[in-house]
Amino acid sequence: MRNTKRLVCLVLAIFCLIFSVLTVNAGFKTHYIEELQMSIDIPEYMAVATRLNKPTMTEGIYLEASSNSPDLDIRVLMSKDEKTEEFFNLSLLSSSALEEYKDAILANPQYSDCTEGNYGGVLFLDFTTYDTVGDTIVYGRQSVTIVNGMSIVIMSTSEGDALSSEEISLIREVVASVKFDKILSNAPKI
Repeated sequence: MRNTKRLVCLVLAIFCLIFSVLTVNAGFKTHYIEELQMSIDIPEYMAVATRLNKPTMTEGIYLEASSNSPDLDIRVLMSKDEKTEEFFNLSLLSSSALEEYKDAILANPQYSDCTEGNYGGVLFLDFTTYDTVGDTIVYGRQSVTIVNGMSIVIMSTSEGDALSSEEISLIREVVASVKFDKILSNAPKI
C-alpha cells in the first residue's frame, strides 16, 4: 500500500512537471500595433496590454506583456524626434554614423555589450541593461531600431536575477517576429 501511494505521488509530480513545462513553452500570439504599423509575437502565457485594451497606457508605450513565470516583462516603446527623423532608418546609416549612435547609447552606464541583429528586415541593436529601482536590481535586454523616422525599443526586463539563457532565447524569438507593414527608404539626412 505504501509503495502504491509513493508511485501515485511520483506519477502526479511528473504530470505536474510536464504540464508546467508545456505551459511555459506555449505558443505565440501575434499582436498588431496600428500606430507603428508593426506586428510582434508574444508568448500566449503572458498577459498583454495594448492601447486598444488599455487606453490610459503611459505615453510612448504601445504594448506591455508580463508573466510571473518566468518573471519577465516585455514592452514596446516608440519615440519620434528630430534625431529619429534625421536618421530615418538605422539600416541606412553609414557605418561611422551607426558607430556614433551605438557609442552614444553605450555612454549610459546602464547599457553594455551591443550586438547587431536583423529582424523582420530591420537592423536592431541589442543591448544588455542593468538598473536599480529602489532596492531591486533589474536586468534586461533592449533591442533598439529606427525605422520610418521612429525609434522603436523592445525592452525586456527581469527583476532580481540576471536573464537566463531561456529568457534571452525567448526575447530573441519575440524580436525576430517583428514585422512592419512598410519600410520606407528615405535616406538619412546625415
